[in-house]
Amino acid sequence: MIERKSGIYDGRSKLSAYKYLVWTVATSADTSVGIEQQTLLTLATIEANLTELSSDKSRIVSAQVYTRST
Repeated sequence: MIERKSGIYDGRSKLSAYKYLVWTVATSADTSVGIEQQTLLTLATIEANLTELSSDKSRIVSAQVYTRST
């Protein structure tokens, strides 16, 4: 069975899992900061997403990181 966790937007999942496979997507919570801070914020979001499924980075199949160019 596929497990999905809703994101902040209707109809969008922030992560999905099937058996031992996890898919996640994250964006920076603050696009007004520089690229380094956006990256740290995005990676923290990915870590939190994985924790919700009792998973870790070793089980990521695909992760997409989006940042705003400043």
